Amino acid sequence: VTGMIYTFYGCKKLVTISQLNTSNVNSLSNTFAGCNSLETIPQLNTSKVGSMYNTFQSCYKLRKIDITHMSSSISDTWGFANNCHSLMKFIIRNMNSIPKLNTNAFNGCYHFTGTTDATYNPQGLKDGRIYVPDDKVDALKTAENWSKYSDIIVPLSTLV
Repeated sequence: VTGMIYTFYGCKKLVTISQLNTSNVNSLSNTFAGCNSLETIPQLNTSKVGSMYNTFQSCYKLRKIDITHMSSSISDTWGFANNCHSLMKFIIRNMNSIPKLNTNAFNGCYHFTGTTDATYNPQGLKDGRIYVPDDKVDALKTAENWSKYSDIIVPLSTLV
């Protein structure tokens, strides 16, 4: 499988995916978009992915996204995790260059922005974290569109 565009799109009752081989996938556009009940996914091999357009849009209950690779070869992150209200951890295991990030990639990620919401972040805490390879932390904190998350970008070595 090389493309997973719209594979699980709109699966409103899907709660978990335990295994998923994405090692040859070049596009994850809209793959999980609209999976409102999705809570867990496995680590995704994103080493060949070029587009992550709306990949997790409106996955309200998803708390963690763990990907193997992100670099400048990813051309589109428009709406990547838009409206992932419960997202607490975004983990990037490998990064050989600073990836582009669209301005709305994390809109509606209440734990990344500190926005109060009665259901998903009632205390309004900015307690989410973006884990990246230790040697990329400083560069990512000042990179375009990443800089607004500079206070939650932390070294991968601190992941527990």
